[in-house]
This record gives sequence, C-alpha cells and structure tokens, in this order.
Amino acid sequence: MLGGKLFCCLDLETTGVFPQYDEIIEIGAVRLEEGRLTERFSTLVKPSRQIPAHITRLTGITNLLVADAPSFAEVIPDLLDFIGEAVIIGHQVSFDLSFLTKHLGYPLPNPTIDTLELARLVWPALRNYKLQTLAGHLGLCIAASHRALVDAEMAGEVFLAGMRALQAWEYGLLQKITRLGQDCPWTLSRLLVELEAERRRNFMVGRWQHKQVFLSVRSEEVGLFERREARARVEADPAEPLDPDQLAKLLEPNGLLSQRPNYEFRPEQVRMLRQIVAAFNEEKFLVIEAGTGTGKSLAYLLPAIYQATLARTKVVVSTHTITLQEQLWAKDLPFLQSVLPIKFSAAMVKGRSNYVCLRRWFELEENLLGSSPEERKNVLRLMSWLAQTRTGDRAELLLSQDELDTWQLIAAEKDACLGSKCPWFKHYCFVMRARRQADQADILVVNHSLLLTDLKADSQVLPAYEYLIVDEAHHLEEAATENLGVSVGFSELINFCSSLSRSERVGNPGWLHNVRQRLSRLPVTLDRSDRATLDKLIDRAITVVSSVRTAAQEFFNLLAGIARERLEHDEMSNYLTWRIRPTERKTDWYQAWLGMLNNLDFQIASLVDALRQLRRFLEGLPGAGDSLVGEIWDIQGQLTFLDEYRQSLVSIVTGEDCGVVNWVELEEKEDWTNCWLRSAPIEVGDLLNQYLFCRLKSAVFTSATLTVDKKFDHFLDNLGLTLLPSERLITGQIESPFHYDQQVLLCIPRDLPNPAEVDDEEFAEAVVPFLSELLTLTEGRTIVLFTSHRMLRNVYSQLKPILEARNIILLGHNIDGNQSRLVEELRQVPRTVVFGASSLWEGVDIQGENLSCVVIVKLPFWPPSIPRVEARLEVLAEKARNGFLHFTVPQAVIRLKQGFGRLIRSAKDRGTVVILDKRLIEKRYGRIFLNSLPIQTHIRGESAFILRKVKDWFAPDELADYTQLKK
Repeated sequence: MLGGKLFCCLDLETTGVFPQYDEIIEIGAVRLEEGRLTERFSTLVKPSRQIPAHITRLTGITNLLVADAPSFAEVIPDLLDFIGEAVIIGHQVSFDLSFLTKHLGYPLPNPTIDTLELARLVWPALRNYKLQTLAGHLGLCIAASHRALVDAEMAGEVFLAGMRALQAWEYGLLQKITRLGQDCPWTLSRLLVELEAERRRNFMVGRWQHKQVFLSVRSEEVGLFERREARARVEADPAEPLDPDQLAKLLEPNGLLSQRPNYEFRPEQVRMLRQIVAAFNEEKFLVIEAGTGTGKSLAYLLPAIYQATLARTKVVVSTHTITLQEQLWAKDLPFLQSVLPIKFSAAMVKGRSNYVCLRRWFELEENLLGSSPEERKNVLRLMSWLAQTRTGDRAELLLSQDELDTWQLIAAEKDACLGSKCPWFKHYCFVMRARRQADQADILVVNHSLLLTDLKADSQVLPAYEYLIVDEAHHLEEAATENLGVSVGFSELINFCSSLSRSERVGNPGWLHNVRQRLSRLPVTLDRSDRATLDKLIDRAITVVSSVRTAAQEFFNLLAGIARERLEHDEMSNYLTWRIRPTERKTDWYQAWLGMLNNLDFQIASLVDALRQLRRFLEGLPGAGDSLVGEIWDIQGQLTFLDEYRQSLVSIVTGEDCGVVNWVELEEKEDWTNCWLRSAPIEVGDLLNQYLFCRLKSAVFTSATLTVDKKFDHFLDNLGLTLLPSERLITGQIESPFHYDQQVLLCIPRDLPNPAEVDDEEFAEAVVPFLSELLTLTEGRTIVLFTSHRMLRNVYSQLKPILEARNIILLGHNIDGNQSRLVEELRQVPRTVVFGASSLWEGVDIQGENLSCVVIVKLPFWPPSIPRVEARLEVLAEKARNGFLHFTVPQAVIRLKQGFGRLIRSAKDRGTVVILDKRLIEKRYGRIFLNSLPIQTHIRGESAFILRKVKDWFAPDELADYTQLKK
C-alpha cells in the first residue's frame, strides 16, 4: 500500500478541548505496515490538575487511575521514537496535534491524514462520522470508546477500509478528484496524488469514457419503488367498502403483523384502525387523538394501503417531522410490504430542490478550476456521492453550511429545467425518476410543507389524490401559516446576486463570467461584432448586479435598524421579530423606506431587462438551440426568481390585505445579520377548507395532542374543519395503553415565585437551588424544558459547576451541541441532564431509565407580542372572544402535553414530571392544563416536600406512600 509507507495512528484523551489550558491524560498509537496493524503504544499521563467529572464519565479515566502515571515529559521520548517519520493518522487529527504542539513547544514535521476527511469522501452518505458509527458501518467489534488505544486502532481500521474503497474507485473518478483537490485545505491531497500515481504505474486505470460512469442509477426501479404494472394486483370491485374485521385480524396476536420483532397486541390500535376504516367507507373527515403507545402508524397505514389498492386510488400520508417520515419510509412500509398478502407501492415525495440537477452539476464541474480551493473541496464529496447515489436526494448527505451553499448551485429548479431537451432527461434525471415513482405509487409519503406547497401551486406538485392522512396534525395550522404566506430575505437576494457575479476576488466569479468563458469553448461562431455585443451585455448585467446589491443593502439595513429599536424577542424561536402595523405607513422612516423600495425595485427591473437582452442575444446565435440551451433556460429561471421576489416584496410593503400580518425577522450572529420581511394569513381555516378539504373524499387527522380539556374545539376551529357539513365530521379519542397514574409522579412546587410576577433573572435565581437538588436525586437522567433560550443559558451557567462537582453531566441545547447530539448523549451516557428549548419539547423518544425525569420550567405560553400571536388575538377580540382562553391557553396546553409526553415511551418506563410554574395550581385556567394531561393525580407542596416524594418515588424496592390530590 503506497509503496510500503509507514503509518502511525494516534489518539489522545484530554481534560478538555482547549490546548492552551487543558492537558493530555492518555496516549494511544498503532503502527500500520503493509496494510496491517502491527505494534501498539499506550500509556496514561498524569495531569497537573484534577480530571473534570464529565471527562471521567466519558472516558472512564479517574484521578485515582492516573495518580501513579508518568508525566508528559517522561512519556514523550518513547512516543516520538514510536512515531518516527511515519505519516500520522487520526480522526480529527488536528485536535490531537494541537495538544502535542502545545505540550512539545513545536509542531511535528510528519505528514498527516485525517480519517474524518477520508470517511466523508469515500462514504459520503453516512448519517454521522463518529468513530463508533464508522466502526459499526465497517462491522468492527468495539471493545470500548473514548479510550486512546481503542480509538487509535479504530482510526487505523477506518483508514485501511477507506484505502480499499479508494482503490476500488473508477480510475477516472480518482484522477478527477485528485486533480481538483491538490491544493485544497485538507490532509488528503498527498495521499490521493500518490494513490493515483500508483494505480497508473500498475496499469489499473480502468475505463473512463463518458460522464455516465459517475451515475449508479439507471431507469429501472426497485424495492418500494417497483413499478405497479410489474406486480400482481388484487382484483376487487373499487366500490366495495373496506372490511374492518378483515383488517383488524391482521393486528390480532396471531395475525400477520405479529411477525414483527417485539410485536405487542394493542386493543387501542385496533379501535383506531376501525374508526379510520369507517371514515374511509363513509367518506368522512376523522379527527382522532391517539395517546402515546397506541401504534398510530400501523393503525392508519393498513386502511390506507387497502383503500389505495382496492379502490385504485392514491392515499397521501403527511407528517411534520423527518423522524416520523423516516420511520414510515424505512421501517413501517417495508415491513408491511413484506408480510401483507396485498401488493402495493409507495413513494416519498419531495420538492425538486431536494434533487441534484445533472445538467447544472456538469456545468459547475466545467468551471471548477476557476474556483477557490475551499469551493472545490466542498464539491469533491458531492462528486464522490454522485458516483454512488441511486436517488440524487440530498437527504442522503449530512451537508455542512458551505456544502449547502454549493448545493444551491446544482439543485433541480423548475424554471431551469430543460425537460426533454436535457441529455440526462430520459434515463438519468433524478427528478423525473421520483415523479414517475410518485405517479405509479399507491401511498405517497410527504411532509406538511410539501402538502401545502402543492396547495399553493394549484396541485402541480403532487399527483391527484382524494384520501389524506395527516399525522402530527397539531402542526398543520402552523405549517399552513408559514407555507401559505410570503417571505423575502436580504441574504436570499444577495446570494442570488453572488451566483451571477461575485464581488469577492477569490473563488468562482459567477454565472455571467462563466457564460463568457463557456462561449469561447463552444462550437458557436462569434465574429468581432458579436463578441463586442456579448461583452457589452455581460458587462452591463454585472454592473446592474452591483447596483441591486447596493440597493438591497440600503433597503434592509434601514429596516433592520428600525426593527432593532422596536423589536420583541421571540423567546421560543430565538429570533428577533417586529410587527409592521398599518399605522407605520404615516411615519417619516416608512416614507424614506418606500423611496428605497422604489430604488430597489428599479434596480431589479434593470437587471431583468439586462438578462432579457442577454437571452435574446444568445437565442439569436447560430447553433444556440443545441449548445446554449442550458444557459438560455438558466436565464429564464433567473427572471422567474426576480419576478417573484419583486412581487412578494411589493405586496408585503404596500399591500393592504387586512387578513394578513406583516413583520420583520432578524437573526443576528457574531459576524452577520440576516433580515427577512414576512407576511402570513392570520387565520388559515378558510384557505384550507376552500383549497384542500373540498377536493377530498376523506381525511384523517391524528396526533397524541389534539384536545384541550378533553375537547377538540380549538383544533377544529383553527383548521377550518367546522366549516364542513356537520355530518361529514367525526371525532374520536383513543386512550394511551400506558398506565400513567402508576408510571408517572406529577409534582408541582408551590413555593417558587409566580413567573408572571417576577423577571426571568429572579425566577432563574429561585429555581436553581431546587433544580440542583432535584437533579442530584434523579442522578441526572433528566430533560429540563425551557421556553426561553436566555433563561436556559442563565440557569445553565449557574448549575454547570454545581452538577459537575456531583459527577453529573449538564448539556445545553445549542451550547454543547444540537438536538440530535444531546439526545444521543442522554440516551447513552448515564448521569446526564439536557437543557432544551423549542424543538426538544417534542420528537424526543428515549425509552428506559436514562430518561427518568422531565422538568417543565414555565408553562409554554407564546409571548403575546409575537406578530402572528398579536394579530390572532386582535382578530379574536374583534369577534368578541377572549383571546387568552380561546388561543393562548389552548396553544400552551398542546405544547405542555408534548413536553409531558417525552417521559413515558413504553409500558416499562417510569419517572417523574416536575412543573415549576405554580400558575398551574393557583390560576383558574390551570385546571384546563391539568384536565388535559393523561394523568389523574398529582402532588403539590413546598419544595422540600416535593424533593422527599421524588426521592421516595425512586426508592429501589418500594413505592412511597404519598398524598395524591385529585384534579
């Protein structure tokens, strides 16, 4: 391998992540020779200070364990001798080398290879690139993790497997990536150069005759996507209703579905299935709340599959979260396809921009040599992926922000599509393949956003359907408000301008410059006059792009400045928002802003004119119909973007629709600010009824959290379902199979301050002592849910040192990582506490004792100053309805039910929910919250009393005798 070179795999365990003051506590290294792991080096290192508790929890390395270990100075001669002149390999190797450099006082001269970079290149579609994940992907046995020698060995195995993968590549792909990556900022340049040279010397060049060798996909379809015509179908009278008894038998203890691993018969699931069958047969709309553990997905998929296949129709299943969508797609549907006697096909439908456009990809590739090394590095992983993917779906990739920016350049867009004129259209187009699958499928899996985009696009996104199932239906109103509205952003326009012509001097200069270069390479004859005209048109367009950029900066800068003076902080989304009320139109700043709008609109119109002139010129060139069809269609896409942007901008700023709310939204970070103008309908019920419900024969809306105080009124009213004829609407509730009164202890301390009567800092100060004791009693194993990122950070900073001293790990949302990382740590690492806001209130599914407590800091009321909330309250006031009781409280109840539902995820789970907001027991509306929870009892009292009851609840051998107060 690479001429018998010597490699040394290295890993360090440290007291933290900062080389300037953290220390090394363990070193592991392994030599690789001739493709085998040979000698090993391992030693503990004694630091000069105590090892933090969270590091001990992570690694198992204690202060006692390193008490007699050698110092770094004593270890270093043997380590340097072991490494010698070998190439140093490591997973995120720069981290380990930064510590060695700091402690040695100089950098090692050895070349390096980062196995993280290697893994991202050769296995581009993995969900994450942790060493443990890679080891599992490669089928390696893992003795332990976060120990230096084990991790060094795993890095070595990843390197060897990565090399085998590279050696199996088509030579042309290896050659292309090597050439493009030579000066990229990564550690693989030298490795790829040497590997490519070795393959060439050994005549292992393979074939590389056409771009198509990139593509693993062909026009055939397999698995869930198998063509309907190729499958046996059950012949039945389409008008014959579904047999509820026949479908219910499938769920019986000895039914076909009992083949599923860990199958458990659930009477509640059968009841739900029967109600759905009745709704389909009678062509009605069913709203059904099904408690956690019911098994909703199988209860609705079975009727959906039989309805679709027997009636020769389509059923659309819409979800809100990616997690549920992936469960349906990767788990439930394949299982049902394998066991059911009836044959069906399914497709997951996504928007066009989720797929790569091959025409745009190969045009980008042509211009890569003019890009910066950083831009080329972002493309190399996509190039590797394109040689492997069968779907062209970006969901296969975990993209960084830079890679996302690159994706925008190659994403399939409707207005840039050449259709049948594209050379990739017939056999290779990923969008057309996905569309064919959707047209042929019985079951379509979508998300709420796409469902509503189809509504907005006048049913041009999805194939025709008459049956709809909406899971996670409590999100449908929010999704409708967002997707049926209008939005324009500063960064959106600036990025568009940069795609045409970049103001920066490094990197790809932009589409306009690329067109000029491409024409010099194509077989299109340009005389001197044509060349001068082309240069004049492109130069004019570049100048106008600069003017648009300047006008946009002036327009949005003024808006952001005014908004900062008057904004309200959206605590739950961490954005800064400010509503633009009709009264603002009379102010001086608004008149100045209208002047800037006129200037921006003029500059965009000038750019439209410049692009149209360029298009007409290109269309008139000899041979343009074949050679320049892509560029001509690109211009059409650019014109469509500008036209839609102008219309949206003007409608938000000057529109007078009283049924919408307009607002400014700011996202501010250290080095940039993004500003959006948004407009949304205040109420969506009429729109949904008019454009969606009226075209359906039957629909099912389900979730574990649809009712408020045992009633569906809030949900039905918000979605406009009350506008349906009463005989077409039915509701039902399926209780959870879990025994909440035996599995959950619900506690409410009554001596903490009322959070509505004190500021956040005072409330945080009051809850910290209680939380420190509670989290100690529960030994971590807790999610603490906040309604405010600011309060989360405040409590986090106070509790972090206290809990760490007690050997409890505290992780904060967007402080120590994103949601998926924090949930995984809570699932795997004992004595862990996660502080979460916003998205952690739902979607977290952790079974077992590692999640034994949920703390809800405050009742999750939306702040009334948030633009959409304020406008909704005003509309209710106009209707002489109490906005607090008819909107604010119900919204908070649904959210509270979601937070409560994080605790019990199986029949064996057991734990406590602690709500720190005493309004729950002191305010009259508190009874609405309590009546809405799936538990009949709770305890209330002083903090000390609550802590004693929690301690008794977690007593290992007995259940405490406590006083339960009826709701």
